[in-house]
Amino acid sequence: MRYAPREFVAADSLHGANLPFPRSALEASGGVDRLVGTGTAFQFEDIDSVAAVIWLGMPAWFDPAPVVRHHHRRRGQETLHRLFLGYDHGRGAYYAKYILRPDSRAAYLRA
Repeated sequence: MRYAPREFVAADSLHGANLPFPRSALEASGGVDRLVGTGTAFQFEDIDSVAAVIWLGMPAWFDPAPVVRHHHRRRGQETLHRLFLGYDHGRGAYYAKYILRPDSRAAYLRA
């Protein structure tokens, strides 16, 4: 899947477990936002990093063919429920962040 520069990116359209970037793209975007991600209230650093690069005017691609398998050692339904609830909060925060940005607002409100 190709993402054009300055294009809406749905929060569930890619997976961040194996997400490479050219160093120059991450540096241009200011790097990963430390206010989001693991250990914060809002976990959306993967999609936020992609969107930040796209809204700088750079294209991005997502290829689901490479697979990375890992085991988090999570056990029990309550643990999974908390994990997925965190993902839900992250998706909401991601959309809010890009709706509040003047340059991406229209694209995110249309989606």
